[in-house]
Amino acid sequence: MRRAAFAAAAVVAVVPLLSGCSGAEALRAEQLLNEASQAQKQLKSESFTGRMTFTTEGRHVVLKIAGGGYSRGPRAGATFT
Repeated sequence: MRRAAFAAAAVVAVVPLLSGCSGAEALRAEQLLNEASQAQKQLKSESFTGRMTFTTEGRHVVLKIAGGGYSRGPRAGATFT
């Protein structure tokens, strides 16, 4: 599941590069996608951090998240937050 989420995040990050690309730009975008895919196959662990800020009616809320997990090795499938 984490791998699918990571792949989805990678696609979302690259989509703006692909929009409107043609010729050399399109080839470079495709090369970057292939490199990312190959790099992902080598991953043993993954981590993430995030911060969201909400402001409404004079209230200010900040949500910070962090975590990760292992995709290979003796801890494969273990996650942490």
